[in-house]
Amino acid sequence: MSEPGGGGGEDGSAGLEVSAVQNVADVSVLQKHLRKLVPLLLEDGGEAPAALEAALEEKSALEQMRKFLSDPQVHTVLVERSTLKGRR
Repeated sequence: MSEPGGGGGEDGSAGLEVSAVQNVADVSVLQKHLRKLVPLLLEDGGEAPAALEAALEEKSALEQMRKFLSDPQVHTVLVERSTLKGRR
């Protein structure tokens, strides 16, 4: 008896293993948690700074959050603060 999605072929080859991508949460939920957590870790108080808000909406950040939520091999999210020093 073959498993659903296993696709036992006529040539006697074993069925292909298909792993379904399952999101554990929506990106907006992760953004909400990061808005609360990051300011506390950075000791900036309880409000999310404007730079964090902008960073959370960037296309590349959204892609990384989606990957974190859907890929079981991605175990961590790294949030870094980068400061730009003024030019003299």
